[in-house]
Amino acid sequence: MADYRRYVVPLRPFTLAVRARYVGRHGRDAADGRLLPLVLGLRNQVHGYNVRNVLDVDCGAAPGCSPFEALAGSRLLVGNMELRFPLRGLLSRRFEYGPLPIEGMVFADAGSLWTRDQRAGGWQRNFLRSVGGGVRINAAGMIVELAATRPFDRPSAGWTFTVNLGPGF
Repeated sequence: MADYRRYVVPLRPFTLAVRARYVGRHGRDAADGRLLPLVLGLRNQVHGYNVRNVLDVDCGAAPGCSPFEALAGSRLLVGNMELRFPLRGLLSRRFEYGPLPIEGMVFADAGSLWTRDQRAGGWQRNFLRSVGGGVRINAAGMIVELAATRPFDRPSAGWTFTVNLGPGF
């Protein structure tokens, strides 16, 4: 498992937050059917995808591909990028957070899953991609996030609106 995070202030008061996460099972039994597969579709991985709508992902024209198989595997790679800014400070032009840290954000996410057994002649692994924007509220260390997301790899979905609660990055 690897988790890389970087925060850069390109221009005050904006912060660019970048995260790359890799989780992989390696070795002879990495794809053993008795192990639960890693699943790409948890809210804290790629915005706009969760376990309820993960089956709405398009496999494309790949033969023998089911949406669940396309989003389950033994190796996972996710990348997230967010541009954050203090909402109150931006509106008042004083660049401050105030008593309750509220940030605006725009983001882009991408992720993929695959297994060691896949060959070039088989179906291609799926990438999940999304962009969007929203508001983050830091409530005693827990992040409450209200987001509008455009998931690119759910053909039947347009913009979606979500509320997430959990640790931020």
